[in-house]
Amino acid sequence: MGITTESKMNLLGQLGENITAQYFQNEGFIVESSVSVFDRKKDMQLKSKKGEVWNVEVKTQQPYHMKNSFTVLQNQVKKCKEVDILIFVETPSHQSNKRVKIWHSPKDKREFTTTQTSDGRDMYMLNKSDMRLLSIIDDTRIISEMQMLSLSKWKGDKNE
Repeated sequence: MGITTESKMNLLGQLGENITAQYFQNEGFIVESSVSVFDRKKDMQLKSKKGEVWNVEVKTQQPYHMKNSFTVLQNQVKKCKEVDILIFVETPSHQSNKRVKIWHSPKDKREFTTTQTSDGRDMYMLNKSDMRLLSIIDDTRIISEMQMLSLSKWKGDKNE
């Protein structure tokens, strides 16, 4: 019996959070992960050496490439607007040269736009051009794990 879609989504999200935590630890922050998967405010908290504290939300996904945007569900928009630091971990694809990218969405640039997919789903989008690229990861182990867990059907081009 294979791994369920829900389990893949949870594992992919956890992997993105682990990658983000490692990035911020390498930058000198103390990282405390949320103890509850149902935490409505954050996935983790950052603490600086000066004692400053920020709540962080991490979204791990393949961007909506046709719109150059990351998307969230409607029930996540408020949380994403209000959190101190919003991070998107981009899963590897042809568009990212098969690398993992970590993006920061500045709070003052979080203006969601919407579009509707051909199957009637509303998409709440933040444009990548309003974000800052923090890091590019080309660790083959992480890339392989992300590709295995990704649910994206987007292939980028005919050769992929």
